[in-house]
Amino acid sequence: MPVRPSCRLLLLALAAALGGCVTPTAPPTPLEDVQCVYRFRNVERQSERDRIGQLMIAAAREGKVVKRGTDADPTYEFVAHDLRSLDWLHGQILAMRDTGRGAPADARDAGARVFEARNAVFQIDYSTIGIGASLQVVLRFKVTPGSKLYYKPQGDAEQDITELTDAGGNVELRTNIREGQRYLYGRTVSGQVERFIRVNVYTQQVEDIPRSEYPREAK
Repeated sequence: MPVRPSCRLLLLALAAALGGCVTPTAPPTPLEDVQCVYRFRNVERQSERDRIGQLMIAAAREGKVVKRGTDADPTYEFVAHDLRSLDWLHGQILAMRDTGRGAPADARDAGARVFEARNAVFQIDYSTIGIGASLQVVLRFKVTPGSKLYYKPQGDAEQDITELTDAGGNVELRTNIREGQRYLYGRTVSGQVERFIRVNVYTQQVEDIPRSEYPREAK
């Protein structure tokens, strides 16, 4: 059955509306600054050597090319603009034809290729970024030389850190703060005398406290 003009317009309008609902996908970011190494073997003619050099420079970013090896077996190293540059370069190299006097008759007639691509390798490294962090609190005590020193984080067991003190009675201790922890405690003993302190981890305020406020047990 033929489609009437009114139906045809309706179908076109519907197709346009459906097409408008499609969200175009953003094209991927092209690969740029591709590190390249091109090796050539048995390049006997000067005209071919010159052409190869011209092509390498044309494909390289800012025309910067490093040539190694010999004229007959050269290796070129450069940074290409992008992958499209490599496609272009590959086509140009394969387009070179041997039509000179030194070529066989069939090569001069057919324009045989000068080079064939071998051992093509493409390597790319993908990586992501990471971030990490750690936090440690440095707690410093100073006691009378020869005194015993105990350290107690809030909620943990008491630790004897006497052996960490130097000859002057100074000690530097690295510790961590847990969630909800408010205080660090210290206790020093010299003979029959005891002294207790409490350090506020938020304000760094140090205060003397009575024995009754020093938590002996881990809670």
